[in-house]
Amino acid sequence: LHLFQRDIISLYSPCDAVYKRLMAEKYHCIYTTPSALDMLCTYIEQNELKCYHIPLVVTFAESISKIQLKKFKRIFACHVIDCYGSEEFPSIGYRDLNKTEMLLFRNFTFLEIKEDSYAEKELIATNLENYTMPFIRFNMHDHVEIKEDNNSSLLSLKEVKGRNDDVLTLQSGALFFFHHAYDILQDDFLETNVLQCKFVQYKNGIVVARLNVPEKCDKEMVKSIFLDKWRERFPNDNLEIEYVEKMAISYRSGKFKRIEHLDCDKFKRIEHLDCDKNESVD
Repeated sequence: LHLFQRDIISLYSPCDAVYKRLMAEKYHCIYTTPSALDMLCTYIEQNELKCYHIPLVVTFAESISKIQLKKFKRIFACHVIDCYGSEEFPSIGYRDLNKTEMLLFRNFTFLEIKEDSYAEKELIATNLENYTMPFIRFNMHDHVEIKEDNNSSLLSLKEVKGRNDDVLTLQSGALFFFHHAYDILQDDFLETNVLQCKFVQYKNGIVVARLNVPEKCDKEMVKSIFLDKWRERFPNDNLEIEYVEKMAISYRSGKFKRIEHLDCDKFKRIEHLDCDKNESVD
């Protein structure tokens, strides 16, 4: 049954090497991050390859979007379980993505919300099993969605949206999460012509999409399609486009931050979505 067989494939391995390893070993379970599996799925689709049925995929460390979930099931015909935790709380809960709620391990962690009203709130966690420092409350800085009838002792979560520093508050008051950034790029032209994408927000509220594109691509077409995708979700909020040569990579994660808050203001002319001319921003 291969119950005790475990192989490790580096996140830095090329997609073709990962694919060959999967096809050779026929693993029954894959434990990985959504972004790593998403890159593999994109490689399989772009090269018109086929993959065997993987019974179980367990994801961790990142929020998983509905589009990613559909892609995983389409390619691997797999059952997906998403695990939620942190360095202080390795196992807070898990979610069977065929169901609507995330179940929590209440014997290990006591969870409550920062505010009493129902909405997307910050999560406060207390470790119940730490012998060295028990009953210390941590602000997880995660935006979560809860059931309206929950009290301060949470039994389940509807969804983990993302960390505070991965959430942008737009001028209209709308919140911009990781899955929004991911969904905007789900376009055949953008997938081919946008090598890297990062959303940054300056201290004065201006939001900029920084794009790394191939040298010979049609930047005006990229810009037009990108802004159209933005308007579909955020019609009342402005977005500026900048082109950059590369993104700074974190030495800890081996990735760049998709969403980032900047400490400085940006005072310059930006392009508004509802017109073709540049207007000054005070």
